[in-house]
This record gives sequence, structure tokens and C-alpha cells, in this order.
Amino acid sequence: MGRLNIRRTPLPGWLLAIGGGQFFISFVVNVFSTRNYSYISGPISDLGARGCLQLGPSNFCPAGYRLIDGSFVTLGLLSLAGLVLLMKNPPSRFWRAGLLFLCITSICVVLVGLFPVNTDLRVHTIASDIAFPTGVMGIIALVLSRQLGTLMSGYSLLTAVMSLGAQSVHFATGDSWRYAGLAERLAAGPLVLWIVVFGIWLIIFGPQKRPG
Repeated sequence: MGRLNIRRTPLPGWLLAIGGGQFFISFVVNVFSTRNYSYISGPISDLGARGCLQLGPSNFCPAGYRLIDGSFVTLGLLSLAGLVLLMKNPPSRFWRAGLLFLCITSICVVLVGLFPVNTDLRVHTIASDIAFPTGVMGIIALVLSRQLGTLMSGYSLLTAVMSLGAQSVHFATGDSWRYAGLAERLAAGPLVLWIVVFGIWLIIFGPQKRPG
């Protein structure tokens, strides 16, 4: 397999970086516009709920649900577009496998945004549960492709370990745990940040061909 010349085609990197960046911006905006919500115990999905949710003794009505749901869809679509563009002439089988796993993650992220938690819980939950592990597997596969270079590989492995650890805690304890929101954010945040960093890395460096 040949080497993908990212220097001549920086578009995939821009799509990934913009997709992840806009998601972080929407999250910051929500921090300042949301009331009666705990970022330690509250699941991320609650921010995208349409209408109101009963949280304990009071109702929670997320004012910025359109922004959050839209940012999920935008993140998924832009990431998917960038990843599909990277599929052309993959430099190794692990590279292609990593992109395929991340494409699955991107599709699931779109579904999370299209089906908020209080509209279709089944689709929302399945998509969310699939998105986390496939994201980690995609990152690990890209590391195994030996295309990322030492620094990017180390950062990618750190991201995978952090996210996988937080995912394990979240799945084991469930949404009723008092720190469920924090665990979910520690699982999702590193993955989204990795998408941004990976996009920037693609723009500047691109895959590095390794012998063998």
C-alpha cells in the first residue's frame, strides 16, 4: 500500500479539527447558559434533552439543547467526512482498520444528536455505548499502524488509556452514581480532544511511512 500524501490534501485534517473544535465551543457556551445542572453527576445526554427532565425534586429544562444536539451531529458528520477522505490509498491495514472504527464512532455520534435521551432512549443508548469503545479501538489501531510518529503515538495511547479507564468506571457504576457525569466527561473529553489534535497533526505532518 502506498503513502497517503496529506500535505497536498489537508482537507481531512481541517474537517476533523473543526468538528472537534466546534463541539468544545458549544460545551463552553452551555456551561454559561445552563442552570440547575451538575457537571459532576449529570450525564452529558441530559444537556441535549428536548423539553424538561425530572432530576430529583426539580425539573431540568436545558435551554441550549439545540446547540448541544447540533454540535453532536456536526462533530459526527465532519469527522466522518474527514475519515472517509483518509480511506483513499491507506498506508497500512491497521490504518484502514483504525479509520473504520472511527467512522463507526462518528456515525454513532450523529445518532446521539439526532435521537436525544428523552426522544428515543434505545437508539440513543446503543449509539452512545458503541461510540466509546470503537473510538478507543480506532485510536489503538492507528497507533499499531506505525504511521503516527513517536510523539503522536504516545499521546494517542495516553488518550486511549484515559478514556477506556473512565468508560469502565462509568459502565460499572451507571448513571445513578454521584460522579457519573464526571466519569462520562473523562471518557468522552479526551476522545474529542484527540480528534482535534489528530486533525492538526494531519494538516502539519500526515502519516509517516515505517518499514515493515
